[in-house]
Amino acid sequence: MRKTMLRITGILCILFILLLLFHLLAPAKWLLSLLITCGTFLYHFLMRLTIGYLIPNKFNGRKNWFRQKKWEPRLYEKLNVQAWKKHMPTFDPDSFDLTKHTLNDVIATMCKSEVVHEVIILFSFLPLFAAIPFGEFPVFLLTSLFAALVDTMFVIMQRYNRPRLMELRDRREARAKRHKTEE
Repeated sequence: MRKTMLRITGILCILFILLLLFHLLAPAKWLLSLLITCGTFLYHFLMRLTIGYLIPNKFNGRKNWFRQKKWEPRLYEKLNVQAWKKHMPTFDPDSFDLTKHTLNDVIATMCKSEVVHEVIILFSFLPLFAAIPFGEFPVFLLTSLFAALVDTMFVIMQRYNRPRLMELRDRREARAKRHKTEE
């Protein structure tokens, strides 16, 4: 997924520059709408990549923020998360591979992923300010809402999956403590 995101971002950069040049040479309302749409998509892709790289992988899954709340399992059941989560793409699948990383590392990565998507949800609405000079508010609103909805799905997926790994980690740690006290 990483390569795909980078390719799409590169294509959007080139397309944005071309549309900007065409718009400067022959301004037209439809061309401006296309330019704004492309620029908004470019913003969303660049913003996702930047936030993902800027947020460190130093999260502790034991913190209350990352603990599943009592009401969440019912919500996830109603949203049928079990059915659709396996169809969601992963930016870096290797970072979630338990054969390559410890449980604590994968849990920290899941926490980082949740925070990244939560920050992205907030930044998804920043393009609404561009509607002030450019107009075309519906284009900005629809792309922002769609982007926030997609990232909400990723937050839900992390919050759905993480408790199982945390429970497994806690059982292993408890077993290791028991073995240590028995020696």
